[in-house]
Amino acid sequence: MDDAAALARFRADGSPEAFRVLVDRHAPMVYAACRRGLGGDAARAEDAAQAVFVVLARKAASVRDASALGPWLFRTAGFVVRTMRREEERRRRREVEAAARLRREREGSMRPAEEAAWRRALPHLNDAVAGLRAAQQAAVVMHYLEGRPQREVAAALGCSEEAVKKRLAYGLAKMRAYFLRRGVAVTAALVAVGMRAEAAVAAPATLVSGCLAAVSGAGAASGALSAVPEGVLKMMFWAKLKTAAILGGGALLAATGAGVAVAAMDAPGRKPAARPPLLAQAAIPPPVANAAASEAVETDEFNGPLAGWLDLRKDFGAAGDGKADDTDALQKALDALRPQDAKQKVLYLPPGTYRVTRTLRALREKHAESTGITLVGEDPARTTIRWDGPADGVLVQWGAWYSKFSRLTLDGAGKAKVALYFGDAFSTANEVSDCVFQNAAVGIQAGRNETQGQAECAVLRCRFLRCSQAGFLTQNWNSLDWWFWRCLFEDCRRGATNEPGCGNFHVYESVFRRSTDADVFIGNLGYFSCVRNVSVGSRMFFSTGWGHSQGAQVTLQANVILSPRPLEDKGAVLFLGNPGPFLLIDNVIAGLPPDAKPPVQMGSSIHNGELVMVGNAIAAQSPVKILSKDVRFVNLDTRAAAAVPAGAAVADPAVAPPRVARPVIEIPAGAKAEIIQQAIDAASKEAGRRPVVHLPRGTYRIDKPLVLPPGSDVQLVGDGLHNATKLEGAGADPVIRIAGPSRAAVRNLEIAAGSRADGATAILVENADQPGARIHVEQGKGLGYGYGFELDGLDEALVTLHNTDHNGMRVAGGPRSAKGAKTAAQVCLFQGASSRGGGDPAPRIYQVEKGGRLLVRDTWYEGNPEHFLHLTDAGEFAYVGGHVATAKAKGHNVAEGAVAPVEVAGFRGRVLLSQISANNAHLRVRGENPGLKMLLLGWTPYPDTGFHVDPGKGAVGVVGCRQNAKTAPASVPIPDAGRTDPAFVAEMLETLRTRLPALPAAQRPGATCVTFHRVMANGKTGFRIASR
Repeated sequence: MDDAAALARFRADGSPEAFRVLVDRHAPMVYAACRRGLGGDAARAEDAAQAVFVVLARKAASVRDASALGPWLFRTAGFVVRTMRREEERRRRREVEAAARLRREREGSMRPAEEAAWRRALPHLNDAVAGLRAAQQAAVVMHYLEGRPQREVAAALGCSEEAVKKRLAYGLAKMRAYFLRRGVAVTAALVAVGMRAEAAVAAPATLVSGCLAAVSGAGAASGALSAVPEGVLKMMFWAKLKTAAILGGGALLAATGAGVAVAAMDAPGRKPAARPPLLAQAAIPPPVANAAASEAVETDEFNGPLAGWLDLRKDFGAAGDGKADDTDALQKALDALRPQDAKQKVLYLPPGTYRVTRTLRALREKHAESTGITLVGEDPARTTIRWDGPADGVLVQWGAWYSKFSRLTLDGAGKAKVALYFGDAFSTANEVSDCVFQNAAVGIQAGRNETQGQAECAVLRCRFLRCSQAGFLTQNWNSLDWWFWRCLFEDCRRGATNEPGCGNFHVYESVFRRSTDADVFIGNLGYFSCVRNVSVGSRMFFSTGWGHSQGAQVTLQANVILSPRPLEDKGAVLFLGNPGPFLLIDNVIAGLPPDAKPPVQMGSSIHNGELVMVGNAIAAQSPVKILSKDVRFVNLDTRAAAAVPAGAAVADPAVAPPRVARPVIEIPAGAKAEIIQQAIDAASKEAGRRPVVHLPRGTYRIDKPLVLPPGSDVQLVGDGLHNATKLEGAGADPVIRIAGPSRAAVRNLEIAAGSRADGATAILVENADQPGARIHVEQGKGLGYGYGFELDGLDEALVTLHNTDHNGMRVAGGPRSAKGAKTAAQVCLFQGASSRGGGDPAPRIYQVEKGGRLLVRDTWYEGNPEHFLHLTDAGEFAYVGGHVATAKAKGHNVAEGAVAPVEVAGFRGRVLLSQISANNAHLRVRGENPGLKMLLLGWTPYPDTGFHVDPGKGAVGVVGCRQNAKTAPASVPIPDAGRTDPAFVAEMLETLRTRLPALPAAQRPGATCVTFHRVMANGKTGFRIASR
């Protein structure tokens, strides 16, 4: 098709194919002309070339001689180049003038060193602001760059002043991190001062008057502006929209010779031609950093150092200059935390670089040693422990439990084998947060095969950089339930793995970049989940070993895998090499070459297995390759993914929460309840400032409830959740009462209210069911004589629990839910553990009634067989990813007699049990159940574990389940049965697909938003959250 024919066809119907012919033919010449005219600047030349073709699309009807299209495009390229050069020169003049004014306005506001740092940061300012989340960006622009007061910004944005303050604080922290990545070290305060100075630069009066005249029509535009043809003015508009056009659904035309991408447009004067829409899942989902609501905030914040904390420099003489050997000072400080009765439980590291030459050890030889301790730095960007010891050494050995390790950089300096080693004694209930592990073979290692296990550890917002073996490695069978959230794994061989070794882990909302082997690799088995992660440029995203005859229960959901680089002879991006079951939901794989081999490959050494794929988008001609003949493969709605847009960027996960200066009321250690209540009342009068009431290390006997009044945004903060700050019930019931609507927060403390029938409720949140209400628990431990968590009468509130342990959970709907109405209320547990002993009373681990809705994900149960699950009322229950291990019930017959550990009888509503291994946890669906819809998907019982479904009136489906065995073959399929049709499977997966993790967002006035972070609540009831 020659130029004349192609142009004629495009004029006639806006044909994308015809326009692509023109772009393919002329793009190299146009690009070369633009690049010469712009002094060899490739990026600007690409923009200019795109603009030329945009002008062609808009002005196609005015091209008189189609056979001479090449010269027309050359002339247009010259005009575009001249226009861009003129605009560039004007911009430079304006910058020079603005810089002079800026210096005059800023004079005296910065010290010389700060002035120099800000000058280096200033060229990156626009990009730093542009990279913020929408809510943060609006607050930063209006307050700092426009100079508007916070109260005015709050009114304009329709939120509270407190929300504005928080957005500004997080925005400054993220901008500071952006500058640091570009080699410019500035403080958040300096960023704020610099932007205020920018706001002080007045716009030229001629600019303001000219704009007003142009808008009103009273004045003529400048000669230079009026000389620019209409097509090029529109060019500037379309250039701003090029990314939206690529992602939003315009037909994409790629000029392969020059790499130019433009959006095809309609010929002038004609109705838009009908074009096929992009596939529903073709657009790349937003990056992880924006996965939750735009106003979402972390539930933890840093207010230290607080009274009673040890200071590494002041108390132990560390230098922190990067030259002196600070090993002895650090070891002495850790030893001071070790005794059970140590007066202080928190060690603070001021900014500095602490050089160490021997392994630092926080040891525990006796049960209560190194219990409940905290090691915290000022900021990981400015607080570093650097290894200068022998090669293959361990930087820190962490034997503590119920502990917190936070806000530090551990730098292996290219020599350390492990940056942070957990062991050798068993540990649980640890947090590692806001740390950087870099330049070591392994970032974090969870025990070894010959030591004890390291279990139930939350890893939040950490960064694993240049780890030559793995960012995270677990090597012990009992190193279980490691929970990774919003982390960054960059330039590591593997991001997270249990090979060589064993143990399990889960990774949520994290970013992987350029893993040379695999982002996640599992050798030994267990249950694993990767949810809502982004991978860019790694060899593989997920891989297993080969040879196991039993399988792992693996869930991969909502992951975005961009531009992977698999081995050419293999081609696998997801290699699934055991029988499974594997569940892949709503993942995207894009950016593969056109001739790529199937990116999803599944098989096993026993030649069968289970693979269920729902709603995945994969950019490959052949998305899936089944390597074993007897694999059962359920494939629902797999589609093609769109090409990755040129220059598409993936934001880093959240950085460490900034240090926030709050009003702080210090409570004397061991003070009476009356003193604490007086402090709470005084702090509550400071509503809007989020005041902190700090209870340092000690035991506080509470003889009457501590009441946080309605509307309070007080933060009740201790020094640790066990053996640090303890509120001991002495007649109070509840020990803490939070009256809604409330915005209170409770962090880092333990409440012991008596775990017997005559005990008290540890924490009560009442009047917590307003529209939009949120209650969020991070690393809660709910332990009750009855229930660890009781959530009662909720029709509106969303309750989310992350990395949370409990011994029983009851979820009961409110009046509307009980009547069968579809309400907003839901309880979601994302990652956790549960247990209940044989001597405990009857409450079940999970009880759902009165239309309540409960989603449980990636949670382990180990305990008494009578206490797991018994559903007899109405509601919705989903349990996805887990291990249910109950003690053997003597003489128990699952088909007859006693209630089974997992039993459904007369329940009305939906039940989903998926990707769960069951050991002695007999399952029975008993009776008629006419109102039941239930799906067993990937249920995997171990030997001697019963499995029985009575024939009845309810809809029950069994899909992709397996039975493990003691003898070969060690795993066999359970026949599919009942409702197995695609529509039923899709309906039963609805909650799993639509209810993904999300941090609390700024709530509407009058709605409860209460958060708990590392709180242990032990009582007759641990946590009770109620509508009244």
